[in-house]
Amino acid sequence: MPFLASGKIRNEERVRWWEDYKEDPICVFGHYSVYRDEKDFSSRAIYADFAVARRWQERKEESFDGTFRGLLGAVRIPEGRIVYDNGEIETFEIKMG
Repeated sequence: MPFLASGKIRNEERVRWWEDYKEDPICVFGHYSVYRDEKDFSSRAIYADFAVARRWQERKEESFDGTFRGLLGAVRIPEGRIVYDNGEIETFEIKMG
């Protein structure tokens, strides 16, 4: 959809590049609204933010028990780990060189 920015008409098309990213080195990104259990982990694009922005919605749910489904991770290189704010640890392969 066209939009006006800096006095010019611009066009935007979102491309889901991260789903097929297989390159080296890995690419780390965040601010994504997908929950961790909805992600395909076959890509070399590493998510560090799993729907943390949705936590305000989780808090409003009647069944909320203080446990968030949205997670925020710290990516540890060269260990090849993501340490999530709930204490879980996920590993991934690092290819150096």
